Amino acid sequence: PTSPPVDAPSIATFYVLSGHFRPREDLRSKLGSLEGPPLPPLEEDNGNGRPEFLVHLGGVLLPSDVDECSADSYERARGRYSQCPLPVHAVPGDDDWSMCPDPYEALGHWNDHLGPTLDDDVLLPSSSGRYDVLRQEGRSENFAFLLDRVLFLGLNVGDGPTDQTFDEWIDRSGDDVGWMSTNAEVRYRGDFDVLVLFGSAAFGRDGPAEYVWEETRASLRSDRWNWRTVYVEPSDGRDDGGDDEGEGGASTWNAEEGADGIESFTRISVDRAVWPPLRISVDATRSTLYVGRDGDDTYAIPI
Repeated sequence: PTSPPVDAPSIATFYVLSGHFRPREDLRSKLGSLEGPPLPPLEEDNGNGRPEFLVHLGGVLLPSDVDECSADSYERARGRYSQCPLPVHAVPGDDDWSMCPDPYEALGHWNDHLGPTLDDDVLLPSSSGRYDVLRQEGRSENFAFLLDRVLFLGLNVGDGPTDQTFDEWIDRSGDDVGWMSTNAEVRYRGDFDVLVLFGSAAFGRDGPAEYVWEETRASLRSDRWNWRTVYVEPSDGRDDGGDDEGEGGASTWNAEEGADGIESFTRISVDRAVWPPLRISVDATRSTLYVGRDGDDTYAIPI
């Protein structure tokens, strides 16, 4: 166990949640108890590593809402997460749209009410003013922003609707791959040292994202991607909406260094519906992650 260095010139810190929380778990109050982001002017160490945003990896609806996926259910979800004093960025999970009676209507509700930062604008300032969020035109659930030499990208890599066609898979996967290459290889090239990807599916899982995984592996093994890459995903450590609330600890997340046999690639798997959220600090200068939960040990992971 260790802690992020206080003299790090380039470090980005954030929280990660995944999966459903039942009403009795009172997620609204828990989110409201989190400390807000550091306010400018910031010191070199980014306020001693205080988180600046929270990312949800899918499963924002209550289990009881998935049967209908009405616009009201997404509005209620927005109300819960709007209690968080940090900007909340989300990627859609399978239960957020693909398992709904009308998946495409549900994805529209998701984008209308939950978008990448719970807002309707295309370019969104963070509450600290330290980064702006960009959405992909035509697939606004995908987002990108740059912070402390780290490029963050959110991708829609879930299974998709049960009546999906091969064309839907290809279109969505093509958009995801294009979003990665446009931002990492063109728009922000030279401005970052670490790429962090967020998705609601485990890397390499069979399904519509197979093309995304193949292209990502090829890029990671090529000379084009000369940076460290981290993929943050939900794990199966706890079923969504289980009987008992998960408690944070080292057993509720997992890090795989050199994933898929690629030295520059790290996977971080986050158990579902566990509080407090996982805290990750990305030290781009030292190529190190610091991972843990508040009140628990923090572990240094070279990337």
